[in-house]
Amino acid sequence: DCSDSTGRRSLSAVSFSPNTDFVAAAFSDNSIQVHFRLRVTQSSITKTIKSHKAKVYGLEFSRTGDFLASVSADGAAYIWNTSTGAKIAQIKGVYTRSKVPVRFTEDSLYIVSQSGRNSFRISDFSGNTLYSVVTGRPITDIRPLKDSDFIAVRNDNNEVIVYSISAKRPLSITKIENEIYCTSFEYDAAADVMYAGFRDG
Repeated sequence: DCSDSTGRRSLSAVSFSPNTDFVAAAFSDNSIQVHFRLRVTQSSITKTIKSHKAKVYGLEFSRTGDFLASVSADGAAYIWNTSTGAKIAQIKGVYTRSKVPVRFTEDSLYIVSQSGRNSFRISDFSGNTLYSVVTGRPITDIRPLKDSDFIAVRNDNNEVIVYSISAKRPLSITKIENEIYCTSFEYDAAADVMYAGFRDG
C-alpha cells in the first residue's frame, strides 16, 4: 500500500522493481517514496526523495533493482541508488510531452531517455549524452529488450522499430495492423513475440 495516510496527496506514478524487492511511488507534492520489502517480516523500509520541482510522471527501476530513474514535467530526470536513496546522476532536458519514462538498458549500463519529439538519447551514469538517434516520427514509448544492445521504439504510426545501440541504426520495423491506437506494448523474449494493447481495451 503506497497511499498517503493523510489523504492530502495523490499518486502520480508507481513502479515495481523486476526482482519485487522494491516499489517506488511518486506523489502530487513531487516527492518519491521508495519502499524496500523485507521478505521475512513482510514489513518495509521507506526512503523519501524530495529533489523534483515538478510533477513526477515516470518511475522506472533497472533490471537488477539497484537503480531507480525518475522524470518530472519540467524535463529533469534523476538516477537514484535504490538502497541508499543517493542521487547518482541527472539527465537534463528530457522531452516530456509524450510522458515516456526514462529507461535503463537491460544490462543497466546505460540510460535511455526521449530528447525530442522524434529523438531519443543514450546516456551514461554521469549524465553525459553518448549519442542521440533521430527516429523520423513522434515517439510514443521506448522499451529496452532482453538483448542489452536493442531498444524498441513505438511511434505515432503504430510502428515498433528496434534499434541497435552499438550500430546506432534501426534493425527492424513491426507495423501493428490495427486501426485503434496502440497504447502499450511488451516483448516476451522466451516466446519471441510482441504483445500490444489498444485504446479500446
